[in-house]
Amino acid sequence: MQIYDPETRREALRRFIEANKIKVTVWCREAGVSNGSVRAFLKGDSNSLTDKTLTKLAGASGVSVGVLTGEAEALSRAQDGARQLENAFTDREVIKAVVEQMKGSGRTVPVYSAAVCDPACGTAGLVHAAALFIDRQSESARANMVVGLESFKTAFIFSVAGNAMSPRYEAGEGVAVASDPLIEPGDHVLFGLKDPVGASLFARFDGEGEGQASFHQYGPGSGRDFQVGSELIGERLKVIEGAQLLGL
Repeated sequence: MQIYDPETRREALRRFIEANKIKVTVWCREAGVSNGSVRAFLKGDSNSLTDKTLTKLAGASGVSVGVLTGEAEALSRAQDGARQLENAFTDREVIKAVVEQMKGSGRTVPVYSAAVCDPACGTAGLVHAAALFIDRQSESARANMVVGLESFKTAFIFSVAGNAMSPRYEAGEGVAVASDPLIEPGDHVLFGLKDPVGASLFARFDGEGEGQASFHQYGPGSGRDFQVGSELIGERLKVIEGAQLLGL
C-alpha cells in the first residue's frame, strides 16, 4: 500500500512543470481547475490536491496522473531495478548483497551441505545426477536472515554439490530455497523425493500433468529433460533468487 506524501508529489509536479515549460495559469484554465488551489499546493501553502484536479491536469497535458505525481517514474525504476537484479546477480552475489541488510536482527537461517546422490540409488527411473542428499539434521553454518526469506515457514540455504545444474548453479555455491506455494514452470526447485528417502531433486521445473512432473537439468553439454511420477514427490521448495530474494 502506498502512503500519500505531499512533498514527494509536490516535487514531482514542479519537475513536470519545469521540464515541459508549462505556464500554470494557462494549464489550469485549459484543464478547468482552480489556479489558486494548484499554486497553493506548489508553494507548500496547502498539502491537498484532489485526484479530480490531478486527473484534469493530466488530461490537459495528455499524460497519466502517475506521470504528474512521479509514481509512474518510481514504478519504472523499481521494475528496471528488479530486472537488473534478476539478470545481473548470481545467487552467491545476491546472498552477499542482501546479507548486510539483516545483520544485527538476531535472525538467521540454517545452511546445509549437500552430496550428489549415488547413481545406483532410487527406483522408478530416479537415476539422475540432479538428485542430492541434503543433511538437514546437521547445520554446517547459519547465515543472517535475508528479507526475501522472512515470510516463509521453511527456508534454508544449501551448498550445491556436483555439476548437474552448471553453469546456472556451480558446485559450492549457496542457494536459498523456501516453501513458496507459487511454483510455476520455469522455476528452479528443490523437490523432496519419497524414494530414495532423504534425497531431493534439484532441477528446473517445467510443468506437471497426468501424474508426471517434468524437469530439466543443465549440466555439461546440453543438459537433459526427464520426468518423475508426482506420487514420488514430497516436500516442494522453490529456489528464491534475484529480485524476490531482495524482497522486491
